[in-house]
Amino acid sequence: MEKQCVLVVDDDREIANAIAINLRNEGYKVRTAHDGLEAL
Repeated sequence: MEKQCVLVVDDDREIANAIAINLRNEGYKVRTAHDGLEAL
């Protein structure tokens, strides 16, 4: 089964990375962005 992909956007890199780690531990593929433009 293919992993679901989640985009985490937060201007605080530490928070974005912490969320990404938790989501990866739950089996998701995770991409992070640190502002709206980067998210697009």
